[in-house]
Amino acid sequence: MEKYVGPLPPNPTENQHFIAQAVQGLNAAPSENGKISHIQVYRRVGENTISLVNKGGLPIRHNLALLDLYTFDLTGSLRRNFESLFQRYEEDLPRKTLSLVKKIRANTLDLHDEIISIIGSKMLDFIRNPYSIHKCLAMFPNFATFHPTSAESNEIYQRIWDGNNPRQERICRLLGITSFEYRRWLVTIFMLTYEHPGMSETFLDQIIHSLITSRENYAATHFFIYDRPAVLLSDRSFNEIDNEKIFAMEFHASAELIVTFMVLNLNEWEFKKPLKITKKSIDAFKNFREPMLQAFIVKNEEEILKSYNQRTVAYCHQNVYGVAKSFPGIKIQETN
Repeated sequence: MEKYVGPLPPNPTENQHFIAQAVQGLNAAPSENGKISHIQVYRRVGENTISLVNKGGLPIRHNLALLDLYTFDLTGSLRRNFESLFQRYEEDLPRKTLSLVKKIRANTLDLHDEIISIIGSKMLDFIRNPYSIHKCLAMFPNFATFHPTSAESNEIYQRIWDGNNPRQERICRLLGITSFEYRRWLVTIFMLTYEHPGMSETFLDQIIHSLITSRENYAATHFFIYDRPAVLLSDRSFNEIDNEKIFAMEFHASAELIVTFMVLNLNEWEFKKPLKITKKSIDAFKNFREPMLQAFIVKNEEEILKSYNQRTVAYCHQNVYGVAKSFPGIKIQETN
């Protein structure tokens, strides 16, 4: 086989996670070193109702992953995929999450580095989630049609469209998508997360930066922290908050921490629950008009926890995950 030298070189990784193992271990079943081999899996069986799938849990190394999900070209046992792109967003996330939890418990608001890292990783999880492909393509409709101008990016771009993945038909059947949608999704992931020649940051990083720094936007994060593990993790990794005038997502950062990230246009804003934001803070921001990312900490708010867990069960593709014996707002159905 001809040795390949260039960007995104082949690797042998076949089992490809759409929620990283380190993130699963840290978020769903935290330990002192963050290394957990199994995770408790619950299946949605009704409204606000879940059932334990396996009493012993499932191995994280096989969970929330599909074989060759991101493989766009295969030669022998070596695959060209997005492992190196994903690692950039994943590798420091467990440390940043633990740092975030420690600072929040100490009432420290110097959270900018942790917030940016976590928002970036969660936006990546949305983009690469196989159960949200249509939503990803709807949110970023033009990125698959952009044609890279550099030879380096164009080589990968063409290979993603035309490369060999023997498992493509199976993947499309499992996900209920066409082969064109599948390749378009892979191209979108590449265009958003690859640092193209001449760029100082990825398109994904640029989008996040623009959301936060635009003078037309109000951006805020809310951290809902609890004294016990009680937060569910979704197989989609995040929940949407339904408000057409606001970009908002909430996600499980750890078993004891929910993070909400929202961006609203100051000229179109309308207050709607469940967003914890006051008219007073919006009016003050309108007068100030300096771009910033505001952070708010809320401790042991049970109603938010119940609502979050219920939305997580309602919005998940099929399964949710958690380390607790019970989850506020959710009934656990006994299994035979």
